[in-house]
Amino acid sequence: MASVEKSIHTKMAGTTAITDLVSTRIYPFASRQGDALPRVTYFVVSSNPVNASTGSTGTVQSMIQVDVWAASASSAKAVADAIFTALDGFDDTATNAVSYYTLDARRQEIEESDDGSEKPVYRVSMDWDVWHAN
Repeated sequence: MASVEKSIHTKMAGTTAITDLVSTRIYPFASRQGDALPRVTYFVVSSNPVNASTGSTGTVQSMIQVDVWAASASSAKAVADAIFTALDGFDDTATNAVSYYTLDARRQEIEESDDGSEKPVYRVSMDWDVWHAN
């Protein structure tokens, strides 16, 4: 599992189009309350082995949720678009045994601010199917 999380973090943190927008604010699981916006969080939602009639194929399909948090809808969309461009079809087999990323779903939401103010926080949530070695 760690290789999947390492792969997605390394790809996002190493993509200038993303870091130009969020700097180093890319966090596993959750960010701290009050962290600057925009920011990105990600976590593995599920992992399922891929089996054949003869048993395990040695491949796992994981679902990774990536959330973009921003002060405006346009900022959230810009970061999400940069992440999509970086990850869609990304093959990381050379370094992390992660073979393929595909976008399964994308949602947009407006949430309450975590700093107690009445300013809304805009969120784009993306679910990525990731195929990798067991």
